[in-house]
Amino acid sequence: MPTALLQDVDPDGSIDAPLSPLLERFRQHLEVSQGVSPHTLRAYLSDLRHFERYVVGTLNTSLLAVVHAGIRGYLGTLSVEASARTRARRLASIRAFYRWLVRQKLLPASPAKS
Repeated sequence: MPTALLQDVDPDGSIDAPLSPLLERFRQHLEVSQGVSPHTLRAYLSDLRHFERYVVGTLNTSLLAVVHAGIRGYLGTLSVEASARTRARRLASIRAFYRWLVRQKLLPASPAKS
């Protein structure tokens, strides 16, 4: 498992820090409405925390203000540190998150749409 993923998860597999309010709402949606497995939930949240750190730290913006180019830039940084499989999973997590934001009417359109 790449070390970038391990930074978000304790050795026992639990999430180690509080989620941002938006990611907490998405977590609840995944657990209650989608009934995803604990493993899938951990992977989605780890991926989205990693993305959120990039958005806030590098792009100096919020998850709600990200544009398509910001997501492309993030994926470009992953090409150095992550395998193709990890990049694909992180993109799938990001797309699912932005689809949910559009369904919740928090965004008019998804910046993650190809």
